[in-house]
Amino acid sequence: MWKLHSLLKGMHDMQIIEMSKRFNAPVRQVFEDLCDHEKFGHLTSASIVRIKDAGDAGNPNGLGSVRRIKVPGVPAIEETVIRFEPNRRMDYTITRGGPITNHRGSLRFRSEGDATVVDYTISFEPKLPIPLLGTLLEGIIRFPINRGLDKLARSYNKQRTSAATQEN
Repeated sequence: MWKLHSLLKGMHDMQIIEMSKRFNAPVRQVFEDLCDHEKFGHLTSASIVRIKDAGDAGNPNGLGSVRRIKVPGVPAIEETVIRFEPNRRMDYTITRGGPITNHRGSLRFRSEGDATVVDYTISFEPKLPIPLLGTLLEGIIRFPINRGLDKLARSYNKQRTSAATQEN
């Protein structure tokens, strides 16, 4: 019985991905880079296009904006920004497509001295009752985002090193 329970666990359980990353850049810059849909796509190596602008002309990627995400071999999904607080927070949810349900992504930004810390949380449930699908999807989601966050952190470190070298 235990083996069957272990295989069935995770089929419809809520999956939670938590990532935290420190960036050597001001909150404003990190927020702009991570909350701009096309820039985020470049970081994660996904094709991300804003297909609907937010109601606020100053923040086209803000509240109500919709982005379409295409990854090779996977049907496109659409995500809608459901909370947008400049330089503090952005939340989004899948509104079309994808093998998951009850999805929510949240990026929270905070200053730590001259640096910025981003806490990124994604929660979801798999749509299909397939053993270990949630765990598989978690890895598929986590890997490119983690890689993109690392890439952005390295770019800020290079900028800072370059600026320090030029000052000396």
